[in-house]
Amino acid sequence: MRFEIGSDHRGYELKSRIISWLAERGHAVNDRGCDGVESCDYPDFGFGVARAVAASPGTQGILICSNGIGMSMAANKVPGVRAALCLTPAMASQARRHNDANVLVLGADNVPYVESLAIVSAWLGAAFEGGRHERRVRKLVEGESARLADATTKGRRGDSGMNQDCIFCKIASGAIPAEKVFEDDDVLGFRDIHPAAPTHVLLIPKAHIPTLNDLAPEHDRLLGRLVRAAGEVAAREGLAAGYRLVGNCGRGAGQEVFHIHFHLLGGRPLDWPPG
Repeated sequence: MRFEIGSDHRGYELKSRIISWLAERGHAVNDRGCDGVESCDYPDFGFGVARAVAASPGTQGILICSNGIGMSMAANKVPGVRAALCLTPAMASQARRHNDANVLVLGADNVPYVESLAIVSAWLGAAFEGGRHERRVRKLVEGESARLADATTKGRRGDSGMNQDCIFCKIASGAIPAEKVFEDDDVLGFRDIHPAAPTHVLLIPKAHIPTLNDLAPEHDRLLGRLVRAAGEVAAREGLAAGYRLVGNCGRGAGQEVFHIHFHLLGGRPLDWPPG
């Protein structure tokens, strides 16, 4: 399993021990800070982990501060993130099984170290059960999309059509760095931070459109431009043998960032059916 992990100064020691524990068990861990016990601000690291998780479906996050409350507040500001502050292994297991939580939040002062490891272990050992819980999580996602749409109608977007709460809009505006491989007036292409193939590029419209179901007739030209941009990127990347263009619509299809995007995959054999 891949983990993005972060803490403030109060959670630094516990974070370091959990990183070692996860690595010993073969998990890939990316430490997003902080780097020591000097006083720092938890939102900086909470947002960093949450944004990385939202941008890479399948990746899990762990955040640690003194009691977990601040980190929970920060992480849950990021669309696509469901952060759960867990005080017991049972809470961690249920957060995964019933809520499809993707960020575990711990409080370094809440429980002893051994109990914290038990909480992480329970998180690792659980998986989303779907069923009736799928309906409830879908409502969370729909509520999040409705909030973003409401922000648009209230004029929270600028003239560029971007949404200030969206991680992909922030990448398009330059507020969050990314390795760009294509850009024009309408479309941006950048490399996925957790590639699923030797070439894995995300292609997005610069205008904020949450899902494919939100496309309107006036977006026809834009959608065509996205597809043509994929061909241009594939040519630049030397994908003469072919490539795959994947677009997910809705949480049930694996969409975690609610801004239309296509995954351009190539550079290795791509089996069918996928998955």
